[in-house]
Amino acid sequence: MTLDRRNFLKVSGALAACSCIGVTGINGCSMIKGVSSTPAALPESFSVSNGTITLDLSKNAELKKAGQAVKFTVQDQQGAELKIIVIHSEQDKYQAFMDSCTHGGRELNYEHADKKFICSSFGHSQFDLSGTRLKGPAEKPLTEFACTVENDKISINI
Repeated sequence: MTLDRRNFLKVSGALAACSCIGVTGINGCSMIKGVSSTPAALPESFSVSNGTITLDLSKNAELKKAGQAVKFTVQDQQGAELKIIVIHSEQDKYQAFMDSCTHGGRELNYEHADKKFICSSFGHSQFDLSGTRLKGPAEKPLTEFACTVENDKISINI
């Protein structure tokens, strides 16, 4: 098959358009899916027993310094899946929240410099570090879990 100039330009244009749509489609899909950029905690670094999650800080270097966060998923006592985000919000202070925007259930991104959480679905909803909605379509606050730290381990009451 031979291509004249006109057909070559049509085919080239179609390929270029598909490439552009494909690239933006990939980025768009990741935002629509709502997956945060927060690193996952190592599976062997946490356990659940009697309504308490124990997170071993010695196995989570990401949490050693203020401004960092990790996420993980556990099952509660009824077998329901809970997505959790743990942040090292300031010196000697750790906080744990349900890693789910109260608007559409998407994961959250922790923005340490701005002291807030932003929904990973286009960043519409934003919450402060007490879980209170700052802006966006979410109407309810984030669920925060009580944390205590002892012997390089965080205990999170779910």
